[in-house]
Parts: sequence; C-alpha cells; structure tokens
Amino acid sequence: MSIQPREAKPGLRFMQAHFSWRSLHLLWTVPLAFVPALLPVLAVSLERCWFAGCPVEPGGFAAPNASSAVYVALGAGILMFAALALTPWLRPIWLRLSAALGLSALLAVFWTWLILFSH
Repeated sequence: MSIQPREAKPGLRFMQAHFSWRSLHLLWTVPLAFVPALLPVLAVSLERCWFAGCPVEPGGFAAPNASSAVYVALGAGILMFAALALTPWLRPIWLRLSAALGLSALLAVFWTWLILFSH
C-alpha cells in the first residue's frame, strides 16, 4: 500500500511553480534599496520648498531644481530595479525582470511627481 500525495489546488500549484521561499529576501532587500533612495529625494524636496512652504516660483519641470529631481528619481528607480531584479523571488527570470522594471519605473515617476508637483 503506497500513499499517494494529494493533488494541489490550482492557485497553490501556480504559487509553487512561480514563487520561491527565497522571496522572503525581499523583506530586507527592498527596504535596503528604498531608504538610501529616500534620503536624496527628501534633500531635493527640502531644497525646493524648505519648511515654510514654496516661494512663488514656477512648478513642475520649469522649477530650478527639476533636473536634479529627475536624476534623483532615476537613481531611486535604478536602486529599486536592482533590489527586485537580483533577488530570486519570481520565476522565470523574464517575468521577474519585467515586474522589476515596471515597479521601479512606477517608483521613479512617483518620486518625480512628489518632488516637482506635490507642493
């Protein structure tokens, strides 16, 4: 008499095929990429408006520090891409790289909006 393994549920089968227990490394790699990227974003944001509020100046991409804001956001996106792409949390690799590219681009757009348009 042999014991037959139970058939896994369809959703669980997808999870077992595409996700790995190594995805728990995202719990330390994502904050490790996010916190150093946050510091320059806050510095550029404070350079623009300080604590008292923004002076009467053009906003958006016409602001004097728009280029530094874009560079900082691009750097934050690259850091997040590296954290998401190098951690083996999703298989196959093309799916992990696509998710990393999409999420890091979303983060870079959010930082640009936060620095240039939210004040």
